[in-house]
Amino acid sequence: MTDLQYDIIKYGGGIIAALYGFYATFTDFHEKKHGKTVLTNAGRYGLVILAISSIVSLSSDALKDRRERREKEEQANIDKAQRLASAKYENETVNQLAKLLNEAQRNLEPLSHNLELRVLLDIPVHQVPVKSYIDRLKSYGKKAHPTENGYFIMRSNDPLFPKLRRPDWISKEDWISQQDELPLATLANLNAVWVDFTRKGDQTVGLTLHARCDPSSEQPDKAMRELYYMPTGEQGQPELLHLECNTENIEYIEPSFRSRRDFDGASFYLRVFSNTLGRGLNLDYGLENLNVRMGGREEEASGNNIKKTKCTSNSLEDCFSGEMVLHVTYPHY
Repeated sequence: MTDLQYDIIKYGGGIIAALYGFYATFTDFHEKKHGKTVLTNAGRYGLVILAISSIVSLSSDALKDRRERREKEEQANIDKAQRLASAKYENETVNQLAKLLNEAQRNLEPLSHNLELRVLLDIPVHQVPVKSYIDRLKSYGKKAHPTENGYFIMRSNDPLFPKLRRPDWISKEDWISQQDELPLATLANLNAVWVDFTRKGDQTVGLTLHARCDPSSEQPDKAMRELYYMPTGEQGQPELLHLECNTENIEYIEPSFRSRRDFDGASFYLRVFSNTLGRGLNLDYGLENLNVRMGGREEEASGNNIKKTKCTSNSLEDCFSGEMVLHVTYPHY
């Protein structure tokens, strides 16, 4: 209803009430008829005018209440829209400031090419190639140089490290007896790990590390392969076999990562390569841990929420994906 229509009803009711007042003042609404007081025609007209005046007045009040409610609702909607717009602006401003702060911090913490990559694979011990190797390892007893707590740690140059080719000092008969261990030897002699990192919120790979694990490469002091065997402990610790690649021999591909902060929350996709010599692996293994250490800093990025996935390249059968978390390490780490 428009303001004009409301004013007509409002003031029209007042005018009708005033007219009724004048009419009632100068008009006698009753008369004597057959000894009784009855309502005259003028009285009947007066009642009609009074009824109309009352209806118009009530309608005016009802319209007034309705109008006030509508105005309150409209004002409430306006206030709500303003609050939402203000909250949106504040959030956008905070997000923009956070983005600017993050970019500033990224520039203050550039990513240098002095990373150290550590990959730890877990190899279940119930598998035939692994059991065969462990039995042979135990048969050497103390000649295998176990640690005080009974752990066996073999580097790739250790005589007991699984071999892909027969060394001169192993007889053909002994080599034939070790053929069950070849799947384990294939994995243990991994020569490279490739890791793709995608910054959080991005869709494309921002950094690829081609890390060499083979210590016989051009920089033998910067790469190391180790096999750890931990028998069941006195306190019930489970029997474990771990393979570690620890290397600084890294090639950096597509280094659009500009800061160490880019690792935090980034997703990764890891592939393992080995001297397979055309053989299938047929061995189960998992990624126990992935660490990227920052050279000269008490910082590292670690893999989290690790999942096994089927490889799509010519690497070994299983690849791994997950997320990275950046955290502080101990000074001596």
